[in-house]
Amino acid sequence: MGSGSAAKKKSRKDTLDEVRTLLGEGKSETVVSLFDRLLDENTRLELLYHKALRHRFGSKSEKLDPQQLALIQAEIDAHRGEVLERTPEHVIDEGQPRNPEAPPAEKPERRRGHRKPFPAHLPREVIAIPVPSEQRACSACHQEMAPIGAEVSERVELVPARLEIRRYEREKLACSHCHGGGVVTAPAPVAVVDRGLAGPGLLAHVVVSKHQDHLPIYRQRQIFGRQGIDLSQATLGRFSMQAAALGLPIAQAIRERVLSAYVLQTDDTHLRVLDRDHPDGVRKGFLWAYVGDARLACFDYTPSRAQDGPLAFLATRRGWVQADAYSGYDKLFSEDPPRCREVGCWAHARRYFHDALEAQEHAAVVPLRQIQQLYAIESSLRDVAPEIRAKGRQDQAPAILAELHGWLESRRDRVAPRSPLGEAISYTLNQWKALSVYLEDGKLEIDNTRVERLMRMVAVGRKNYLFAGSDEGARAGAVHYTLIATARLHAIDPQAYLCDVYEKIAGGWPQRRLDELLPDAWARAHPNAPPSPLPA
Repeated sequence: MGSGSAAKKKSRKDTLDEVRTLLGEGKSETVVSLFDRLLDENTRLELLYHKALRHRFGSKSEKLDPQQLALIQAEIDAHRGEVLERTPEHVIDEGQPRNPEAPPAEKPERRRGHRKPFPAHLPREVIAIPVPSEQRACSACHQEMAPIGAEVSERVELVPARLEIRRYEREKLACSHCHGGGVVTAPAPVAVVDRGLAGPGLLAHVVVSKHQDHLPIYRQRQIFGRQGIDLSQATLGRFSMQAAALGLPIAQAIRERVLSAYVLQTDDTHLRVLDRDHPDGVRKGFLWAYVGDARLACFDYTPSRAQDGPLAFLATRRGWVQADAYSGYDKLFSEDPPRCREVGCWAHARRYFHDALEAQEHAAVVPLRQIQQLYAIESSLRDVAPEIRAKGRQDQAPAILAELHGWLESRRDRVAPRSPLGEAISYTLNQWKALSVYLEDGKLEIDNTRVERLMRMVAVGRKNYLFAGSDEGARAGAVHYTLIATARLHAIDPQAYLCDVYEKIAGGWPQRRLDELLPDAWARAHPNAPPSPLPA
């Protein structure tokens, strides 16, 4: 967005007046109306173009630098006739006023920190390096020198992962005296899959490689092939299905705890699924993510985005539900009395105004700056108790919300409804009650970004494995995502967690003790387990 763009671009009113002048008096307004619709469509296409460019080449973050907003504000002031009204003189960032004409503040010099120590759980091989024999004698008296210690340094080395065959030889005993006692054989080791060739570590590796590291099955086959073992794609796919069957009881236990959480956040994303009966051979299914109290994550697959899917999942839900404005959730909040209360997502609202700004509608800087202030309040209250957070919000946010609401109401009828800014205003006003309710309870979040971050696993993965082989395969993927995402929320390594859990489930772990295998309990029971390599 260059500083001269507003000066070069005519306003909609000026453009339509010019068309009327060219048509002359007495001409029908039909042409003007048609031209107005074409301007709407052109604005929409410009927005799509800018979004595509940003998706392909730009930053994915929607966070705007206060200096950038200040520059846009200065441009608005310079061309006030092309926007609706001057932006209120609000603070820009964390309560500190900023002069748009002031030079940008110098960034503090980055201090070089010390190298972080290597993790304690990594195995260490001690390699002793003796002093060469020709240097062991004293240079002064020529006597043999005595050891006084060692200089220690550490380097990280990679030992490539390898497959190994574990051959189990079960001892057999028979009486050599009477031959009447029969034969006794040592018990067989636990098999995670009946008559299967895969151990729990291999199953966990296949699952984590695909659903966390985003390696499609065919690439995993190539990697195994470099080690001299040919595992077909069908075999590896069967491993994934068998692992899902083992993990299903734990996924169901996580689901129950998510549904009973104090705050439940949800979002959805699409997933391509092979379908021989579809004209294109592939159709769109959907994965729904549900996060309970920021610690437990559950994924559910549905063949379509119809409301039946989320309503069935949330049939027993009572309490707060934070989501976007998807109409499929409306039934949850419209019951009398409602069993669920809706919490809106300010990140979704901000995204609409961000898109409007990308489409050169500079008036969007007003709500963006005010939303930025709401987030500055949240940042200052991040590490306090919920009661203190609620009071801090109620003391600081209402004035900002009231002014933002007034600005939106005053422009509802003055902006083209189908323009990016018009859609942003309509969305925010329609969701205003749900967007404001977070002030009531300090346990509520201002947005739904926690569940959106978990959805990135799916978004990145589908770019690599492209599609699920069937609805059954997509449901198996939902089980894997449930266990991996919840493990990451508890900062434990999914590979170590799944390997242990598969073995215990296959060994007949009692149903009454299933809660001991949930990631939070497992983390407490394994304090020395390797941490998750990725933040949740």
